[in-house]
Amino acid sequence: HLDQDAARLDRLVRRLLDLARADVMPATPTARAEVAAVIARLAARYQAAEFKVVMAEPAISASVAMPEDVLESILSNLLDNARQHGGDAVIVTVACPTPRPESPATLIIEVSDNGPGISTANAARVFEPFFTTARAQGGTGLGLAVVKSLVNAHRGAIELVDSAAGTRLRISLPLATADRSP
Repeated sequence: HLDQDAARLDRLVRRLLDLARADVMPATPTARAEVAAVIARLAARYQAAEFKVVMAEPAISASVAMPEDVLESILSNLLDNARQHGGDAVIVTVACPTPRPESPATLIIEVSDNGPGISTANAARVFEPFFTTARAQGGTGLGLAVVKSLVNAHRGAIELVDSAAGTRLRISLPLATADRSP
């Protein structure tokens, strides 16, 4: 029991450090992450762990304004969360809505899992630091807080979206400058 507590405390400290780094991370508008390539890498990695990650068609080739390792961290946190909460498959949908003149061009990434979903009572709290329903499985309650901080640091937004089954999270991120149409 003491070993389990020590391991959980170690995870908690590491996640707190991740959150602190995310909160002070400067935006890097010149950085570029090619979204489809990052998703393909993650799909291969999770496939080896018998967790299915599928990119919905049509696969859009676009880059967002953030370093690839940051996008990979955001998406892997969401995938780990889905797996930890009982899902065994995730569909990632990437869309590029028509930009409006008054707003910057954005890319929408939706991550939908086939797990049990999030109750209405818990939905409002999922991005709160330390909120977890998986404490017994070693959850720290910091994964989605880290994701939200990383997304916000790169001028994006994340929200929990109503879903008929499982959990669906929608991330909006600015497109990398070169991808914007004139």
